[in-house]
Amino acid sequence: MSAVSSYPELAAARSRIVQLDIEVDNLQRSLEAHLVERNGCHQVLARYKYPILTLPAEITSEIFIHFLPSDCDLTPLVTVGPHSPSFLLQICRQWRDIALGTPALWSSFRL
Repeated sequence: MSAVSSYPELAAARSRIVQLDIEVDNLQRSLEAHLVERNGCHQVLARYKYPILTLPAEITSEIFIHFLPSDCDLTPLVTVGPHSPSFLLQICRQWRDIALGTPALWSSFRL
């Protein structure tokens, strides 16, 4: 728009602002509803107790040892990747604590 705008341009700009304000209000209400729904989903997940997390640490530790490649006695462990003990550290805090407390997982590494 030029510095000296015509009346129709100004009226169109005002009208567009009103339309945009209505759209913004609708989007804000929609966002609020989505945030409430998401919060409800988080609450459902927070109440769920995963069966694997109810196992005693000793059993989980044994499972972790069996998680290692079967040839780990012959080959030093890889320090990264899906078959390394460090992968177990990334799942959750409980698994991290158990894995760090299982010396057999950390007996040898290939660098």
